Amino acid sequence: MPKTDVLIVGSGSAGIFAATWLAIYNIPFTILERRSGPLEIGQADGVQVRTVEIYDSFGLAEDLLREAYHIYEVCFWGVDDDSGHEGIKRKSRSIDTEQGLSHLPHVILNQARMNGLMLGKMEKIMKEKGTWKDGTANGIEYGWTVSGIEVDQNTVTNPDAHCVRVSANKDNASETWEAKYVLGCDGAHSTVRRSLSYTMLGDSTDTVWGVMDIYPYTTFPDIRRKCTIHSTSGNLLIIPREGGSLVRFYIQLPAGSSPKDVELADLQNQAKAIFAPYMMEFKETFWWSAYSIGQRLADHFHKDMRVFLTGDACHTHSPKAGQGMNVSLQDGYNLGWKLGSVLSHLSPSSILDSYVQERSKTAADLIAFDKELSKLFSRKEEREGEFAEYFTKSGRYMAGFTARYEDSLVTGLEGSEERVATGVKVGMRFPSAQVIRFCDSRPCQLQPVCKSDGRWRVVVFAGDITRPLYKERLDEFAEILEHTIQRFTPAHAHPDAVIEPILVLANKFAETEQTMVPEVFSPVTGKWGMKDLHKTYIDDEHYNAGYGHAYEQYGIDAEQDDLVFLLNSPLFLYAIGPRVRSANSRLHDSKHDASKPPEPTTIEARHLSIAIEHHDGCCSTQLRYAASVLIDARELISAGGPEAEQVDWYRRCLRWFCDEVGFLGYEYRAREEAAAAILGRGLVKNIRSKVVKLQPERAVIKRGDQSSLFMPATTPAHIGVKIVGISPAKTPAPGEKPKPGLQATLTICDAEGKAVGVLNAAEITAFRTALGSMLLYRLRKSTENIVVFGAGAQARWHIRLALILRGDEIKNVTIVNRGRARTEELVASLKETGVPDHVSLRVFDEGDSLEEAVVGANVIFCGVPSTEPLFPAAWLMSEGARTRSRYIAAIGSYRLDMQEIDPELLKSMADPEGVFKEHVWRGKVAVDSAEGCLAEAGELDRAEIRKAGMLEVGKIQELREGEKPEGLEEWLENGFVVYKSVGVGIMDIAIGSKLLELAKEKGRGVYLDDF
Repeated sequence: MPKTDVLIVGSGSAGIFAATWLAIYNIPFTILERRSGPLEIGQADGVQVRTVEIYDSFGLAEDLLREAYHIYEVCFWGVDDDSGHEGIKRKSRSIDTEQGLSHLPHVILNQARMNGLMLGKMEKIMKEKGTWKDGTANGIEYGWTVSGIEVDQNTVTNPDAHCVRVSANKDNASETWEAKYVLGCDGAHSTVRRSLSYTMLGDSTDTVWGVMDIYPYTTFPDIRRKCTIHSTSGNLLIIPREGGSLVRFYIQLPAGSSPKDVELADLQNQAKAIFAPYMMEFKETFWWSAYSIGQRLADHFHKDMRVFLTGDACHTHSPKAGQGMNVSLQDGYNLGWKLGSVLSHLSPSSILDSYVQERSKTAADLIAFDKELSKLFSRKEEREGEFAEYFTKSGRYMAGFTARYEDSLVTGLEGSEERVATGVKVGMRFPSAQVIRFCDSRPCQLQPVCKSDGRWRVVVFAGDITRPLYKERLDEFAEILEHTIQRFTPAHAHPDAVIEPILVLANKFAETEQTMVPEVFSPVTGKWGMKDLHKTYIDDEHYNAGYGHAYEQYGIDAEQDDLVFLLNSPLFLYAIGPRVRSANSRLHDSKHDASKPPEPTTIEARHLSIAIEHHDGCCSTQLRYAASVLIDARELISAGGPEAEQVDWYRRCLRWFCDEVGFLGYEYRAREEAAAAILGRGLVKNIRSKVVKLQPERAVIKRGDQSSLFMPATTPAHIGVKIVGISPAKTPAPGEKPKPGLQATLTICDAEGKAVGVLNAAEITAFRTALGSMLLYRLRKSTENIVVFGAGAQARWHIRLALILRGDEIKNVTIVNRGRARTEELVASLKETGVPDHVSLRVFDEGDSLEEAVVGANVIFCGVPSTEPLFPAAWLMSEGARTRSRYIAAIGSYRLDMQEIDPELLKSMADPEGVFKEHVWRGKVAVDSAEGCLAEAGELDRAEIRKAGMLEVGKIQELREGEKPEGLEEWLENGFVVYKSVGVGIMDIAIGSKLLELAKEKGRGVYLDDF
């Protein structure tokens, strides 16, 4: 049974565009096409301006424009009322594409050649990546007819599962493919759509059209112009074709016509009648067809976010506006780059939601437009002037320039700073303007610089940097931008492989020198390691190409205090942001107090998780130690001495942990969010408070089977990094002591970077994770029955702290673990530290009912790095179980391929119509860090829980100490609460610094003076 990452059904425009993007991302794909070979003749031919721009982004516009027929004018013909006999005359004429709308024209080229150009591009890409194999199908299988599609509901939430099965037939053979994703690009009669039992909603009857590609011999004067003709004999649309003589006629046939009954002679005779009194003969008919079409929209665009419909498979309409091929290929374009990004692990799978959101709205708008146009086109001749007026006013729409994507995981529409670039709109096409490439004085358009190659662009408008203050501002920002690019570029990739910086200056060209341009805009790239000088452009008058006025066209004031940058990928504008002026800037003294410290900036492209800060530190405290200390944290955490002292220290630690990590940690982030308003929204934005990022992204180094994680973090007083080494478990030799599979070291420095202490941190990780779970556990009213999954350090500390905090109320603790020996060791160690006599500490046996234990539990601690849910959602979603007061802390899984909690349970909680609705915070999952869980929590990813569906424990603490929303306390005490933790570095620093204090009190550790 063959497998592929993406199976595309249909090799039309949508399918080929999606496949080309997959080739760019080097993602395996297969196309199943029912035809015996590539499309050769017929079908669509109108190539709207937006489509030409898209082809230009792939480097194909030159070939396209050379072969295509260019359209500059449209003529409107109607009944000749003055002639005294039936006939037609030209009523009006209009420019086809509004002047200045684009640097590229509207053209005509048959779909077969359009597809061929893109297939050639796909072949070139695959050859460059070494995936093209001569003599093989290279991903396209012709002659296959799809007969059925099935989605495996048991594995659909596993992102790596080939959960979709597609059955197909060829001749007398049959085959079944398995794929991660399937795209239905198979036209109006889509077998993919039918296999899913989806329906098309809209017209109850079809309109029948005849189409002919002909070589006409005629006296009609506008035969080489695009024309609409209304006559008493019917209506007709003329599309002049490439080659100089070929013309296409679209003829709307009378109501009640049947395509199968239409003959070529019928079309020719009706065309002759429409053109009267002009002579019309047909020297040759190259191709003709009759077909029925309705204005309809699919009731669903996807199945489980694994099967997607595109093009005519999900929207059908008339050919009058020439939109079919154009909208379809943009469906494939939109879905293709997002699938490539997901399967390359650059984006979460939830980004695919934006395809449905964006393209379903585009399709609905198209149907509404086509209905109005069709109504006017079909009217009698006396109202043809109204059609011409509507047709002309709709020029921007038909050119493909009016689509605007709404706020989503990709598009940062809310909070965008469009005031600094009033000529562009977030969520819309990135327009073009003429600029001069600085390195070679070549006049060029800016839009084609943003190629469709999988990279994001940050286009920076820095003003006139021959002025020192503007230059200073650019230098500051360039340093930030370079840091961002380095963070998200693989170690062995070119500096601009992920994010390409583009600089547009308002200098006088002759006054500009390359030395003025920051190095980030001329990275060393390519086979020979040369500087790329093609990223700097100037908006100035060219020697012989005129002045493009790019700043003016984009609505950017070159004199403004803000440096403006646009986040772009691919071809759509996803964010606009200003950069706050330099701390030393006096561009406008009346607006700026130069005595204030420089303000930080955050750049974030949501689906790349780009977020960087520029700051001058946060408030710090005096050093508590004059020397560094080396400590084994295990004995300190165990805190020897009288039990009362031990319990008191744990309680003090928890209180401090709650106050400092929970409240202060959140407040730092909250101020950042309040200033930016849109963190996590793919927008470049200024931050107006002195804030640092508490936990930058982790770094991983792999050496064979061993992995090392580097986890930096900061608190107001300390900076630190924990290094975790993870090795596969090995059976010890006889007499040899087992080696731990996890090693960890924590280094803590003061705010200035001076080393304060180094701790053995393996135990710290388990301890601080358990403390995090206790933040919400300590608030619960009911804790009689506890179930613990796992028998490692995490389980030990969760049980131990629960007993210390609530031991008087606990009756039963059930430990569920595969290895009984290890579980019994855990029980023994817990009893050594003290378990109240009234607490039943038991080991789960195979004969016991796990469902009964889980359903009866008030508290469930999950500490297993499992790739499958530890128990099914159904157990806790039944009528009786769902109303039970319950707290679940899931802390064992820490990667996207892991899951402890059934995603279906989380989906039920997040769904506004779900079952857990007794509290004000319904639909929320408590987390230690929303950003961390978005990146690492597999069950939340599978359940598609976004940031809005999460509630950080720090926020909970702030609310409890502040406004106290109605129902919050009741939920925390008695509701169904799920807490997910993937680990927050500030927890390590917080606990580590307290352990250093404790070490000083107890005289523990090795001290090194003047370290």
